[in-house]
Amino acid sequence: MSLFALGRLDGIQEKGNETLKDIYFNLDKSIQSLRNISTELRPLILDTLGLFPSIEWLLNEFYKKTHIKYSIYNQVEENIKGKTISTGIFRIFQEALTNITKHAKATKVEVKIYKQDNKIYFEITDDGIGIDNSKSKSPFSMGILSMNERAKLIRAQLSIEQVQPHGTKIIMVLNLKNNHD
Repeated sequence: MSLFALGRLDGIQEKGNETLKDIYFNLDKSIQSLRNISTELRPLILDTLGLFPSIEWLLNEFYKKTHIKYSIYNQVEENIKGKTISTGIFRIFQEALTNITKHAKATKVEVKIYKQDNKIYFEITDDGIGIDNSKSKSPFSMGILSMNERAKLIRAQLSIEQVQPHGTKIIMVLNLKNNHD
């Protein structure tokens, strides 16, 4: 029996009816939250379209939430195979964008993806306040720690550096020779 059907039963007082509506509303919000969590854990787009369209989707969602403009230059045509690798790259992008949102005070983000010497380079550059180089290596920075751990998991190299005159650049290099999922 649905919650609204319970509310229509004779003998239910007005206050009970309002309580049922509140329960239904909260249940609906909970279901939507679970869907969002599920999407954030492993977006379906990653499985259906691949990594690069997923990164573009992530950037578009980032823009919708923050209104920080972005540009993306992707010169890599083939998709990256392997769920562990594509999920790791996606998560690093996600964490980088989260850090930009929380800390950078940026107005734009530039993403470059290119291939050189059997390696794929992923660069994320913002025009924000920059990062203190000591923080980029700090074990207490959970976001950076998470990105470094994910990079190690997929055998990628990750560096985070300050950009002059201001901003931060994250560079991840994935060696295609050494990576098999």
